[in-house]
Amino acid sequence: PEIRKQAVTVATRVIPIDSLNDAVTQTILISLGYIIEFLAFGSFLEYINPTPMNEYRKRMMKRQIKYGIQSLLYIVIYTVIWMWKFDPLMPYYGYYETHTFTPTDFVVNLFVYMFTFDTWFY
Repeated sequence: PEIRKQAVTVATRVIPIDSLNDAVTQTILISLGYIIEFLAFGSFLEYINPTPMNEYRKRMMKRQIKYGIQSLLYIVIYTVIWMWKFDPLMPYYGYYETHTFTPTDFVVNLFVYMFTFDTWFY
């Protein structure tokens, strides 16, 4: 673990989280960014939606915004905690600091991720 913590690069540190204060700050900043993106894209989709606005649609929009923001907050909090506490303990953390990333690695990772996500989510 000590050797891994010495290598501080983009490959090992996507978001700098070294303390609870850093974790809270990153959670707030990331959450705000995702919420703004969520609301902006949702607003755009509502703007181009040709369906007439009625009370049911307004109620559903408010409900979707509420649940969407809650989901984003849970996901961001979980991810920040994972990156802060658990990611540095993983066996391949910082692997590409000492190994080159080859086109073969890219192809293998592509197929592994495609298989994993396609079987997990379907």
